[in-house]
Amino acid sequence: MATLLLFVLLFFSAALLVMVIYTIDRLNSVEKITSLLNTVVAPSPSVSGVEAPSMFEGLTGMVLWEAMSGKPVEGWDKESLDEMRPRYQIVLQKHIEAIFDEGLLDGHQESFKHLPANGMVVSMLRGTVESWMPQNYASSIYQLGIEWSRNEIEEAERLRERLDLIVDELFSDCEIELKNPISNSLMPVSEEELLRKSNDSEMSDSDEELGETMTPALSNESEGSTSQINDVQEAVANKNVEDVSKPENQTDDKSKGEVSSGVRVPEPVA
Repeated sequence: MATLLLFVLLFFSAALLVMVIYTIDRLNSVEKITSLLNTVVAPSPSVSGVEAPSMFEGLTGMVLWEAMSGKPVEGWDKESLDEMRPRYQIVLQKHIEAIFDEGLLDGHQESFKHLPANGMVVSMLRGTVESWMPQNYASSIYQLGIEWSRNEIEEAERLRERLDLIVDELFSDCEIELKNPISNSLMPVSEEELLRKSNDSEMSDSDEELGETMTPALSNESEGSTSQINDVQEAVANKNVEDVSKPENQTDDKSKGEVSSGVRVPEPVA
């Protein structure tokens, strides 16, 4: 009885420990997302109108996007805009991360928006700047954040590929090339996913070893079957030769008999 009570006590202690670890992990995730969202504030004309000019010389919001995406802007040439692209890359990347984290947070809280905001003011070291992107990009990134919050390992690789495809297209419109996929930071590989990949790799290796082991046996059986077939074919061929040669011999003997019977033996002369 004492052993049973001790076992029950250990079981509940382990369950309580798992719940505490899970709760701490969830709180850390929420804290991280909240801290990232705190870097983004609602668009404010007064803020963007005062501090943004020092960073992009008066270009903000949709006008800044159009200038970076190649549309002609009065008073700006391509060389001047190219000088601002490295800074704009940081702004756009923070904008993407904020929308993704917003979808991730809403996915955990199960409070979804029909259309996320595609414009926001992003905090930078030298101030804040109003960022804007087309609505289709913002909605796609937000939806991927919601799907990633479900923690479905089977869909992880597909979601990473989808996010990288959308972000690459977004930056390509602005003539900016990303060196590293953004999914590396927004969708890191979990320990459970690594464990599953390791198990799949071990299973594939064992299948290959089994195939290599069975291949010689199959080849030996094939060689044995081939030799048996050759022996049978050779025996059949020999039998056919004997059957063919036997009538010929009989015919020759018969012909010889007919010839010998047809020849008259001369009678002796007295």
